Amino acid sequence: MRLKMKYTKEERLDIGKRVYEGEFTTKEAAEKFSVGRTCIENYIRLYREANGLPARENGQNPKRQKLVKIESTPGYEEFDSMTREELIGEIIKARINEARAKKGYLVKGDGAEKVFEPIGNRNTK
Repeated sequence: MRLKMKYTKEERLDIGKRVYEGEFTTKEAAEKFSVGRTCIENYIRLYREANGLPARENGQNPKRQKLVKIESTPGYEEFDSMTREELIGEIIKARINEARAKKGYLVKGDGAEKVFEPIGNRNTK
């Protein structure tokens, strides 16, 4: 037995948009459109995914809710101007430093002045 959908995809997207933008709360929309709150939440998710929008913060009334802004991670601007080979070199250095940290030491200096410093006070042997 196959159930018939109460609303078309376009109507579900419209309902999701109206709730997402704060015209209705989830509860109000569920009552107005005679569907469950879970359906309304699914309509909101469908609308967000169709438009590439972020999720809202939990625990607030959608009418008064601010959108969660996804901020780019700071500190990566220096990599924008690097060549492919330079980026690969930086990845290799990062992996080496990660492996050294797992083994319990850091390396300071370069060449003949290289110094291996233990992390913490545990024995490295």
